[in-house]
Amino acid sequence: MPSRPLIIAGLAVALGPLAVAAQDWRDVTSFRQRSDETRLDVRVRYGAGELLIRPGEPGELYRVNLRYDSNVFDPVTEYEPGELEVGIEGRDGDLRIRNTEAGELRLQLSPDVPLELDLDFGAGKADLDLGGLHMASLDVETGASDTEIRFSEPNAGTCDRMEVAMGAAGFTVRGLGNAGCRTLKVEGGVGELTLDFGGTWSGDIDAEITMALGAVTLVIPEDIGVRVEKDAFLTDFDRTGFDRRDGTYYSDGWATASRRLTIELEGAFGSVNVRWDRPSSAGP
Repeated sequence: MPSRPLIIAGLAVALGPLAVAAQDWRDVTSFRQRSDETRLDVRVRYGAGELLIRPGEPGELYRVNLRYDSNVFDPVTEYEPGELEVGIEGRDGDLRIRNTEAGELRLQLSPDVPLELDLDFGAGKADLDLGGLHMASLDVETGASDTEIRFSEPNAGTCDRMEVAMGAAGFTVRGLGNAGCRTLKVEGGVGELTLDFGGTWSGDIDAEITMALGAVTLVIPEDIGVRVEKDAFLTDFDRTGFDRRDGTYYSDGWATASRRLTIELEGAFGSVNVRWDRPSSAGP
């Protein structure tokens, strides 16, 4: 999303900095009421601190609460019809990390507008509950952050794809059945990856998972038919509940399942564990 002139609706700045060492902490709130928007492309760039995303209040297109060190960063909240950019930018062009525990970005988004989310965050912690939002697509890139994404409620629309590039950290996604994304692509570096496919399934899912070094846990409802195409070097794959035919692994209920999950699995060193969970809620 290209940089554009700053347009901020309802801006409030708290000018009471906290004197902690050489840091100057500021708080900014920015929001915009919904009008006739038919979509919203959201780009988040947040280098250090805690990132939280939640569904917003009725009538609001978005709301941003940002806490940042003004000696190091400048806040970014840029809006043009249908496009929102949020985050911080370093004074010298580099998002230097200092006392990440104090920095925080809280973002609320309208559940009534189709969303294309592009999220890029570095060190710290990310806690995203995207349940009930109208997700059209989701792109996530993380650094050394502990990340959890939840789809606590079914997607209010149709999701075309979800793509994740994770760094050296822990990454968990819960309720992928609720996300309703047709395709899922995850590229992992070093760390632990958990993908929970529970929720209300609205259609089949094609997943591509690549992990360089680490542990992958797949939580899959028992009534979902699963096919795993494994092309992994020295990766320990848990075959419990699968039959192998012509180099491909099929779950016991693949042939009769009304919803199916196809996984292309690639990796180097590590393990892939499968945990079978209670049956899913099948959509229409």
